[in-house]
Amino acid sequence: MKLLYIDPQSAYNLAQYDYSLLSNVDAEITYCCSVRYDAKEIANANYKYVFSYVKYKWRVLKAFSYALSILKVIAIVRKTCPDVIHIQWWRLWLVDYMALCFYKKYCGCVVFTVHNVMPHDSGTHYKKKCFAYYNRVDKLIVHVNQTKEQLVNDFFLPAEKIFVVPHGLLNNNVDDSEVNKYVAELENKWNVKNKIVFSFLGYQSYYKGTDILKVALEKSELLQNNPHVLFIIAGKGDIITPEMVHGYDNVLVINNFIPSEQLEAIMRVTDVQLLPYRAISQSGVLLSTIDKEIPYVSTDVGGLSEPVNIAPIGWLISPDSIDELLSLLELLSLHPEEIQCKKNNHDGWEAVRKYYDWKEIGRKTMDCYRTVFLECKRSVKAVL
Repeated sequence: MKLLYIDPQSAYNLAQYDYSLLSNVDAEITYCCSVRYDAKEIANANYKYVFSYVKYKWRVLKAFSYALSILKVIAIVRKTCPDVIHIQWWRLWLVDYMALCFYKKYCGCVVFTVHNVMPHDSGTHYKKKCFAYYNRVDKLIVHVNQTKEQLVNDFFLPAEKIFVVPHGLLNNNVDDSEVNKYVAELENKWNVKNKIVFSFLGYQSYYKGTDILKVALEKSELLQNNPHVLFIIAGKGDIITPEMVHGYDNVLVINNFIPSEQLEAIMRVTDVQLLPYRAISQSGVLLSTIDKEIPYVSTDVGGLSEPVNIAPIGWLISPDSIDELLSLLELLSLHPEEIQCKKNNHDGWEAVRKYYDWKEIGRKTMDCYRTVFLECKRSVKAVL
């Protein structure tokens, strides 16, 4: 089977996702990826570094570059005549929708992965666009059953069109010597080995619940300036800034883009990962967290609860509940043995790893490819 795999955002965690998936797919792969792809090379894959919009700061230049990249992908489709096209993300709806119509004409078998039902913080005006796109592709891949149910109920899509394939664990491709430097810096300045370290990672946003953590810290006298606890908030945004926490001596805010090595270092010193999301299908931070066997606190939304339902490796709280998060953080700060109990649940971690195994994910993805290919062939024969 000839597969054309398209991912305009293939850098950092997303590049690692593509590498792990495609390494377990049995197909002749042409891979249209970003110029910033930084994972290992996939054996026997034909790389096409077509997406370079990330190099530009101005939106108009980004848009122009992206449109040119899509034209290159269209040329690749005409040249390679793939059996199946798998698209990971769309960036500019009109450009991507027009390209999708072309793919359908020259290939006919198109799979799209719905990482999030609608773009984060996009509002309801995107629903019509998503509806049109989802109806145009042949099959959809989602990572959790809740997303499938949402697509069936809110977008009136047939259940048989949607394949549930878990998002595998992520292990960043990093320079260990650089990671160790960041770890040493954290230890020298913050004495992390002798503290309970809670981390909140990634771009600050309303949908991620950054403001929920902020209010919880403001309300708790026990957590404020507690010498036994350190909060690391790492990621760009203006919800929590260094200026806002200048009166706290146990909160580290890194308010900029976090390089992979620094992110890895923060994870290595973290005792509990914080994910108080309001809405999400699945989280790359969570899957990196599980890979490192770090207990986590999350809201019961999307796929965040799946690992805890498999084994007790974390704690679930209700969405939008400041008081629940506050109470749990205070409990864990007073009883670190609760955290250690989660860390020592080796059978539980093994069970979760088995569920997110990339070989099984590759097999399920191939089932989707074979199904859509056979259905497309039958429809062509029916027309003839």
